[in-house]
Amino acid sequence: MNDIDLMLFRRKFKLNQSECAEALGCSVRSIANWESSRLAIPDYIGLAASAYAHSLPSWGGRDKKIK
Repeated sequence: MNDIDLMLFRRKFKLNQSECAEALGCSVRSIANWESSRLAIPDYIGLAASAYAHSLPSWGGRDKKIK
């Protein structure tokens, strides 16, 4: 995932930077830095975006026991 991919992801899902940060489990500052190409986007953010796009539960949802 690169800066353009991240911006397209936000637009597709109509997320502002704050909502995107919450959905991906990172800070708003990280989103801003990644979109401005100040920092490289970690691989796990691409995975988190893919999980979000496919309506998979967040890592926080894994604490629920499966019956």
